[in-house]
Amino acid sequence: MCRGDPVNVASPGLASHLDRCWEAYRDGLIAEVATLLAPGRQLLGTAEHLDAQSRGNAEVELAMLTVIVTMVSGAHATDCLKVAAELAERVAAPDAACDGLHRLGGLAAGVHAAMRASKLSTAEKRFRQALVVAQGLNAEGGEPGVSGDDVCAVIGCAGLHLAGAAAAAGDARTTLALLEHSAITAAELGREHYLVGQYFGPQHVEATRSICLTSLQRYQESLEVGRGVAAQLLIPLVHATLLRTIAEASDRLELASAGNVLRAQADNVAPPLRRQFGLDPLDG
Repeated sequence: MCRGDPVNVASPGLASHLDRCWEAYRDGLIAEVATLLAPGRQLLGTAEHLDAQSRGNAEVELAMLTVIVTMVSGAHATDCLKVAAELAERVAAPDAACDGLHRLGGLAAGVHAAMRASKLSTAEKRFRQALVVAQGLNAEGGEPGVSGDDVCAVIGCAGLHLAGAAAAAGDARTTLALLEHSAITAAELGREHYLVGQYFGPQHVEATRSICLTSLQRYQESLEVGRGVAAQLLIPLVHATLLRTIAEASDRLELASAGNVLRAQADNVAPPLRRQFGLDPLDG
């Protein structure tokens, strides 16, 4: 579903629950997302008189959230990629019972999973699949309740994850080329846009650039770019990730005190995942 946009799941209770899941994700509260999955599936199972597309949309969103939780909960990379591949296969099917936005979102989740698993070839494959869906939506004039900005945000976020996968693979040329293209597209969008767990806009591109530069061990550049990001425009999850990234860059540049301050700021934006899952309790 799209925050502030027409609802794509015609069951108020289920739609509200899915919104709650995505809000928790946006805020970086992944452990909370994990606790909300089972109630979400129960709501879906008991939803009566739900049309096929609404049901399919809800199923896809729950599957996307499952991919996200699997990525960060300590599962092996193979398991994460398997869950994402099952979702991609489902939404890519010609008879998929969901709208175009959810087909696109399901494939974008596959790019995200491949980035997390440092599998550039898989990320490229999922991105190409998503791009075909996006081009089809644009060529057909879109769908009811799905704007051009929605399509741009989802494919744009997938592009940022593809850049992250390239950075994890040490491919600086591909990473920077993807980020330059993303910057141009984001400038055309002209604002930050968030929906169905996807986020895109000029400041999110620059935050991703800083994150990728640290992955490429270009710490001074990462620090300079990161300091220039208007962090108040980022979703909290990305804001916290950016702060932890430039903290790492500061450490590498022997600016330990600055790194400690940045990590404390990041913890205030979104608790570290280990702490959320009870693996790293608060000091004292």
